[in-house]
Formats: sequence, C-alpha cells, structure tokens
Amino acid sequence: TRDSECDYFNNGEHTLDMPLGYARMRPFGIFLGLGIERIKLGKITLFCGSSNSVRDYLLEVVAQILGAENPYYKDDKSLLCDYAKRCRVIRRTRSPFKCVYISKQLMMDEVRNHCISDDFRQSRSMAEIYDDKIEPKALYVIEMPEAGMSVEECASVASLIYDAANYSKAQFIISTSSPIFMGIKGAEIYDLDQRPFLPKTYYYSEARKEFSKTYDEICELHSRKNK
Repeated sequence: TRDSECDYFNNGEHTLDMPLGYARMRPFGIFLGLGIERIKLGKITLFCGSSNSVRDYLLEVVAQILGAENPYYKDDKSLLCDYAKRCRVIRRTRSPFKCVYISKQLMMDEVRNHCISDDFRQSRSMAEIYDDKIEPKALYVIEMPEAGMSVEECASVASLIYDAANYSKAQFIISTSSPIFMGIKGAEIYDLDQRPFLPKTYYYSEARKEFSKTYDEICELHSRKNK
C-alpha cells in the first residue's frame, strides 16, 4: 500500500538518498490496491490490464528479481532494486537457468536493422526472429510481443511460444494487451483490473469462447500456408 511504501522509504532502508524525491517519481504507489502477495509463474504467465504503467512495471520488477536485464529501461534501476529486495522467491529447482528480457524496443530495432541491411529483400517474419532468440530450458520475460505485428503474426508467435513452453521446456512471462496472446491454451493470466489478484485461465471462459474459435482458425490457416 502507499502507507507501507512511505514507511519503508522513510526509515532509511531505501537505496536512494532522498525519499521525498522518490515520492515525486514513478512508480510511487503504482501497486496501490492490487493486494499482490504472491505470483505463481507457470510455463506461460501473462500480465494484462488497462494500465500499461502498472502492467509493464510489474514485469520489470519480476525481471529484476529473476535476473533478466532490460538494456532499454530508462528509469532509475535502484527503484526496481527497492521493490525486489522486499520479495522472496521460491524455486522448484536449484538448477541454474538462463533468463532473457525481450523488450518491444529490442524487437522493433531488430526489424529496423533488417530493413536497412543488404539482405532486406529476404524478408523475415517476427516468428522467425523470435525463433532465433528462444532456446530450450530458458526463461523469457517479454514486453508486449504484439507491438508492430499483424493479427496473423501474433497468432504465429503465440503458437511458437506455446510449442516452446510445452515441448522445449522454455518458460515465458509476458505483459500484453492482445487477446491473441491471452488466448494461448493453458496460460496463467493475471488481470491487473480484477480483484483478488489471482491467476485465471481464460481459454475456456464464456467471454473467450468466440475469440478462441477465431484464434484456432487463424492458427490453422497459418499452418496450412507453411506446409
């Protein structure tokens, strides 16, 4: 809550010298009212909601805890550390894992660099670019994968993520506002607009049935094109 944040940052345990300066900066109070006590990360975990700031900042905090570095993050990283210090992580295994942050800006730069390269005529899809980055048994933190993509491209990347999670033992934590990615079968979805803040599976819900049908049709059409 905002009060607990005030107490914490005023008692000298923070990493910043001026807690009053922190109060004027994002993300002070950004998690107010969410009631976040525990986040369970499945094979595919999605953060969604109408507030981009809260959703994407929660993704940044989780990435910080897991050790994924986002080189495009512009805010003071000590703010992330302040939040991360208050969190406890319980892992099922002690085996080391590779944790990679894939930001929307990184993907936009990948596309831009390809367009200005000598082989720009050999067009590459976003699914191919993602496929090059995804390795088995690694954990990926992905910011808004739908950015700059068509519906068909979103469906293709969503299928790639599903396959990588189920057959290559990769793990994904994603912030998104796209119903295409929210339609991934078996994904655990945290909706920041809903209380209590608990994971839900939307794939079989009444609200998603019609969309899921359309999603399956798009994926089937894409598969036929690639055969």
